Amino acid sequence: MSVIKIKKHLDLKKVKQIIFDDIFRLLDGLGLEYDQVADNIFMRCPIHEGSDNPQGVSISLTRHTWRCW
Repeated sequence: MSVIKIKKHLDLKKVKQIIFDDIFRLLDGLGLEYDQVADNIFMRCPIHEGSDNPQGVSISLTRHTWRCW
């Protein structure tokens, strides 16, 4: 018996749009603490466990970009 694998294409632009459509609902739903300053969100990096930098991640609401420092 052979196994057929189906590879689906992930549309990253669509994922990004979903994230930024209601980013506050996403962050709150994940229980993440963050600060908003103008059009930027700052928070500890949720990926890097033990991060003590409260501005370890910055998210731009106008450019729809994020960066882990």
